[in-house]
Amino acid sequence: MIIEVQDDGRGLDREKIVRCAIDNGILTPEDASRLNETEALQLVFAPGLSTADEITEISGRGVGLDVVKSAIEKLKGSVAIESVAGKGTTFRISVPLTLASIQTLLFRAHGRLYAVPLASVAEITRISDGDIHRVDGHEVFQLRDQVQMLIRLDRLGPRIVGERAKRVFVIVIHLGGRRFGLAVDSLVGEQELVIKALEDRLVTSPLVSGASILGDGTVVLILNVPGLDLSSLEDTSSGGHGMSEKIRVLVVDDSALMRKLIPQVLLHDPSIEVVGTAMDGLIGLRKIDELRPHVVTLDLEMPRMDGIEMLKQITRKRHVPVIVVSAHSEEGASLTLKALAFRRLRLRHQTARCRFRTPSADRFRAGT
Repeated sequence: MIIEVQDDGRGLDREKIVRCAIDNGILTPEDASRLNETEALQLVFAPGLSTADEITEISGRGVGLDVVKSAIEKLKGSVAIESVAGKGTTFRISVPLTLASIQTLLFRAHGRLYAVPLASVAEITRISDGDIHRVDGHEVFQLRDQVQMLIRLDRLGPRIVGERAKRVFVIVIHLGGRRFGLAVDSLVGEQELVIKALEDRLVTSPLVSGASILGDGTVVLILNVPGLDLSSLEDTSSGGHGMSEKIRVLVVDDSALMRKLIPQVLLHDPSIEVVGTAMDGLIGLRKIDELRPHVVTLDLEMPRMDGIEMLKQITRKRHVPVIVVSAHSEEGASLTLKALAFRRLRLRHQTARCRFRTPSADRFRAGT
């Protein structure tokens, strides 16, 4: 059900809203400079934000719209704003019916059947594993000229052990002017479903608005689109890879000593996990595809495929952050300079007399 509330006033003052948000410590000036029109208008729902010049008994306390949004989200609905200067503002509230027939798109992900309201689907596309990148701890992909966030449903279904598919279907969801992608294993098709209350712990999850039962008895979980979007935003504050996921490191070096020493140094940090080692570039590339590390430490002087050639392959196809570990011999320095020409690396000098120190987790998350 959609409810529209519209006025014919002068519209929302975007600049004043953003300025008040900065003054109240809701966001920083740097964050404010990156806001688009939709995100700026959504600030009116922030707790404690008010653009009123003075506080009265009925306005100025910054709780009205915050309460409205909280009530809508409890109903597992969403609210969008459209405002035109000098013409007015429209609030569009979308809430699900307690028991209703809705048109949905069915799909499978992580061994389970899900449905998403068809009205929330903007389009469906398919991307390869190499099209997925990581920015600020989130998986993202580019759709035409826009970068979209990618969300996976690992937390709702049983984890399937094994490699991810090389190509995945992505359902592009639109919500209140925002868009994000939902990675799925396969598409089932469109179907009209009746939402029912089931005795299942997942139905009370903010990511699920309800459930339905197909004719063959199969249970379908109907996703709560606003809950998915909020879930993706919360992941950012957990450190990039999730609270329980460690930073996965692959060590590539032809020296057996270094393949033992580097993991020993890194394992002093409990947030880092060395998932494997490789003695040359060919083995290293294969293990990147198999182990999916977050970071690769790379020696430049190796047999068969050296570090420079491996670096070329990584920057062209795999897009994994690389930390170069290179000897400062004449040949090693030359190879390091060639690597720096790719503008993918920063050089950090350390003499042989210096003791090894454990790299911080934040440095690994940021990449090099």
